[in-house]
This record gives sequence, structure tokens and C-alpha cells, in this order.
Amino acid sequence: MRSYTIKKGLVHTDEEVKGKKKIQKAFIKSKTHNYMGSLVYLLSIPLAFVSVYISYACFIIPIILFLWPAKIDEEKLEEKIIKKNN
Repeated sequence: MRSYTIKKGLVHTDEEVKGKKKIQKAFIKSKTHNYMGSLVYLLSIPLAFVSVYISYACFIIPIILFLWPAKIDEEKLEEKIIKKNN
């Protein structure tokens, strides 16, 4: 649902292109982050036949990825969105 509204531009109706690009960039970063975590989880299944320890490592890697800061300043971005929508 979130990707559809951002692609269609339904969330923000202002004419400020700079803000839209920043939001789009943050969305792409978080989406890529999520896909990388899912890919590592999927890789753990065939790697379990090679080595159980490698498979265990594949379960730890996404946890580290999601705890690692994504360099997206969500608070500032959220404040800008709230300010624009009010």
C-alpha cells in the first residue's frame, strides 16, 4: 500500500520537488534494506544443507542489518511531512 501511494504521488500534493525526492530516496533505501534481509533469510534454507553454522549466520545477519542505522533521518523527515500536511 505504501509503495503504491508513493509511486502515484498520492501522499504529498505540494509542488516542492525537493521534498518528494527526499521521501522517495528514503523509501527506496528502506525497501532495499528489507529486500536484503529477506534474501539472506531465503539463502539460509539451501545453505543449511551445506553447513548448519552458515545457516545460523544467515539468521543473525538480518538482525544486525535491521539494528544498524540506515542513515535515514526519520524524525526530520516525519516533521517535514507533518508540517506540509497541516
